[in-house]
Amino acid sequence: MRGSHPPAVQVPYYRRHSYSCKRCRRLKKKCSRTKPECQNCGKAREKCEYVPRAPRRKKSEILRSMEMTETSPVQQRPLPPLTQHAHQTYHLQQAQLPSLSQLNFTRDDSRQVTAFSTFDKQRPQLPPLPSLPTRSQMQPPPTTITNGGGAQPHPVTSLHNKLLSIPQIIPGHSQTSNVTSPLSTITNDLLTRCVDRFFEDYAKTYPFLNHTTFCHTHNPLAHSFASGSHFDVNMTVLLGYVALSKVRKVPDDPVLRDALLSRAFDNAEIVSDESIEGIKKLLYYGMFTLMRKDGDTSWYVAGLIDRMVVALGLNEGKVGLDEDTKRVFWSCYNFDRVVSVALGRPAGLLDKDIDVPLLSPMGGEDEDLIKMLRAVSSLRRVEGMIMSDVHSPGALKTETGALRTAEDRSQVLQRLRMEIEAWYNNTSLLSCADRKVSLTSCTTSWYSAVYYTLLSLLYRPSFLVPSPPAETLQLLGKCTLQGASFQYNLHTLHQLPMHWVQLNRWLTHCTTLIYCICHTYVDVVETKAEISFCMELLEYFAMEWSVAAELLDVFRKLNIVAYDLRVNQGEMAHGADTSAMFKKIGEEYCDVLIRNGYTMKFDQPVLKGIRGA
Repeated sequence: MRGSHPPAVQVPYYRRHSYSCKRCRRLKKKCSRTKPECQNCGKAREKCEYVPRAPRRKKSEILRSMEMTETSPVQQRPLPPLTQHAHQTYHLQQAQLPSLSQLNFTRDDSRQVTAFSTFDKQRPQLPPLPSLPTRSQMQPPPTTITNGGGAQPHPVTSLHNKLLSIPQIIPGHSQTSNVTSPLSTITNDLLTRCVDRFFEDYAKTYPFLNHTTFCHTHNPLAHSFASGSHFDVNMTVLLGYVALSKVRKVPDDPVLRDALLSRAFDNAEIVSDESIEGIKKLLYYGMFTLMRKDGDTSWYVAGLIDRMVVALGLNEGKVGLDEDTKRVFWSCYNFDRVVSVALGRPAGLLDKDIDVPLLSPMGGEDEDLIKMLRAVSSLRRVEGMIMSDVHSPGALKTETGALRTAEDRSQVLQRLRMEIEAWYNNTSLLSCADRKVSLTSCTTSWYSAVYYTLLSLLYRPSFLVPSPPAETLQLLGKCTLQGASFQYNLHTLHQLPMHWVQLNRWLTHCTTLIYCICHTYVDVVETKAEISFCMELLEYFAMEWSVAAELLDVFRKLNIVAYDLRVNQGEMAHGADTSAMFKKIGEEYCDVLIRNGYTMKFDQPVLKGIRGA
């Protein structure tokens, strides 16, 4: 039902804040203190912010402060390093993202860190307060980079403005006033586990990361981490720890997580020049933004990376291009494809503009590992081809502007199907390779899940084929059910990171399944297991995203209907009442997506088909 909200449930104490949200305090209402939003804000569809209360001062402290105020002039005192970092405020000067030549970075040390959204136009933009010159202001002007036509100096970017809105970057982040660093409690074993988990999750997609080289450079690891001056070590430990805590491999300690955040960004340099090292830092930032609740910041970082790649000519495949540079380029290519496909938006690096060979073994690397890295880049290429040739608004027209005939559209689908089959046949055998060199995610379930996900993406209603024929929809239903099963296998193996990318991909899968059910191309009576898989994965994502919790309620209703059909199969199966129930569930599903803003451009034909079932 439109405007419905999930009923109140008992939330465990460890999933609740210790204080009420800002809106409930202002309205003097009892707050449920649930994460990521309380029930009052959820019902009112208002933004829910948890702002910690200032610690209560003792009477002696107040008197001492008054005496100091009377006896000494007011002056700005420098703060200790950790406290100063915890009270930095980064202001964005424009409501929309500026161009690269207009970016400005303003830093204000007189306020606490506050969460903000670049795309929230209702929040007024406050002018920056006058303050002492900061480190970024005292640096010399950035070096002018000459590339091609003309040279333009690039001022320091506002990337830190977006990245350091900490409470929105990591869901459940709690700002603490404890200035004693808990980093001393990190053992060598935990450091090693964080590094291993980081490379396990990211190395297959971003080949510029090399586990062997990293361990050789930072040996011993504890010494490099203790110094706090190595940007790659700080980011690696932070991302690895968050990944471990999300799959409950280590206890989620908010104080330790906050300290790792402070360590990672305390000495982080602002990317102000076009260089390979600058791109690497942006890639680390990009991996960090995947932990946000939405993809806005990831899309912004991807645009910066794409422009820097083109400015440096990394996509041109120049003669004598070394292997390290090639790996940086393919890392940028993969990040661009991951973000654009998950958001349903055009890619920034087009295949026709790329002339860079695939990766080659380096430093005694195993051939099977290189094949796996090539397979991931080839996968991103196939995904981009499907999005541009099938799901783009101009897919129905040829290059000359004429409308494609039915035969032309069929040939496009056949060509892309051959690309998918070639990718799977050439890479699926890598799952049987030596486990010493294969990554954990390089398993049969991973290849099969990707294969059926690609087929589902190819055959779902699109701008190229808004109303697929019955034979295609029958195949779509089978691929969707198979994909759900293999995705669930990955979930049980803890190989589905809790990122917004995975959420968007899974919501796309669920939307396709709802479409097939509403059009009776999937037999609900025979899909008891697949529906339960969808419910469990939605429950997994519901820990961080409220839209998943609302969709979970919709699937529970669908599960009840499926149960009634199994019990009374001979009486009410495929009847008019059943179709009406499916249509009602489909409309409620669409309402949840629209209300939460999770409708992407390429979902329009599918949602239209669900409402018109």
